[in-house]
Parts: sequence; structure tokens; C-alpha cells
Amino acid sequence: MATTDRSTGRAVRPCVVSVVARREDFAELVLDEPTLDPQLCLRALGAVVSQHPHDLEPVPPIVEFDPQRFKLAKDVGAVAGLDSRTDLLTMDPYAFERLVRELFEAMGYETWRTPRPR
Repeated sequence: MATTDRSTGRAVRPCVVSVVARREDFAELVLDEPTLDPQLCLRALGAVVSQHPHDLEPVPPIVEFDPQRFKLAKDVGAVAGLDSRTDLLTMDPYAFERLVRELFEAMGYETWRTPRPR
């Protein structure tokens, strides 16, 4: 949750809960159980919880994430370069038409090529 650091006046997103859990430990949790106590659950996972989370009093994160160490890809076209297949969005329109025609023919449909406009 975003707030303002009262000592600097800058916008901050304080860490009020920090936990590292193994996938197996997390998978064993029954999160939709009505009697599940979130505080006990976090304590069982070894979480660090703010003494005053409603006041957004931060705690030091258990694991620091440094985004500079990782190359983050944009959402659009992130998988386009993962293999040698042609990127359909960058394909020549006539080559795309030929590809679709061949696909339909392989599926048993009758196809024809439209004449090129002038």
C-alpha cells in the first residue's frame, strides 16, 4: 500500500509483511478454511510482521529484490523470440495470407488467392 514517508514527504510503499516459504510448505496451507488464523499462519511460516501494520510501519524484507539485476521483458511480444517460428505481427500481409491459405488447405478446406490491388 502506498503512503507518504512523514520524514521526507516522498511517496513510499512500506513492506509490512515479509515471508519466505518453500513451495511445499505453502501448498499444504488450506487458505479457504474459515477458521484459518492469518496471524498464526504467518507465524508458522516464519514471517516478519510489522508491529503496527495499520500505521504502515515497515519491517526489513527477508529477501531484497533488486530489479537492476534482472532483465524485465515487456508484456507484449515477450514470447515471440523464444523459438524460430515467424512472428505473425511482423509478417508481410501477402505472406500471412499464404500461410492462412496453406493452413486451411491442410485442414481440408478449399481456398483461393485474392487478386492483388493496384
